[in-house]
Amino acid sequence: MSELKRKIMLVDGSDAARKMVSALLERQIGDVQVVGFDNAREALASLKVQRYDLIASALVLPDMDGLEFVRKIRRLGNHTATPIIVVSGDAAQREDLQHGYEKGVTGFFDKGQGLQALVDYIETFLPKVTGASGRVLYVEDSLTAATVLKQLMQKHGLQVVHVTSAEEALDLIREVGAEGPGSFDIIGIARRAADEERSVEDVALEEGVLPAERLRDILDPRR
Repeated sequence: MSELKRKIMLVDGSDAARKMVSALLERQIGDVQVVGFDNAREALASLKVQRYDLIASALVLPDMDGLEFVRKIRRLGNHTATPIIVVSGDAAQREDLQHGYEKGVTGFFDKGQGLQALVDYIETFLPKVTGASGRVLYVEDSLTAATVLKQLMQKHGLQVVHVTSAEEALDLIREVGAEGPGSFDIIGIARRAADEERSVEDVALEEGVLPAERLRDILDPRR
């Protein structure tokens, strides 16, 4: 049954850390196979021939900077949409967070929060096997963030139309309505656009379109 399990790559120079995180992931999630590496070179070699559903890496690796590792992963071509979590002891204070996102990092985690919190964080990004379908209108003004999440949604079988502003979203919703050709089943809105999100949601509801914050529930019906 191992072929049915979602595969997680875990890269960390500490054998003890890899073993503890692997054990927690397999116990908590169940249907996962965790493959550990203690250096970036061997991990990259595996990524060239294997598919992984999620990659978690320490920021500091024995043979390479973690962000450079991420950049090399994205350049491989076969993991452009795979979620990549970077674990650091000072993730919340780092000045190069934006630089990391530009390299292709999906999310940073501060390991000071503990192993259980790390496992919970990884689980939120682990793609779910749902057979989801539908057409998504995704509102996000960061092209870097939009590229990663758009590819992730497409991996789930969703069709995605990306716009950069609430104004564009409102125009599209009003134009296609709830049942016309090209109508949307889901609206996805970046959280930081809170004031705009309310107006988009109001119009979406009027037009019979599902509000955006339900997007994660669509991708993971077990929630």
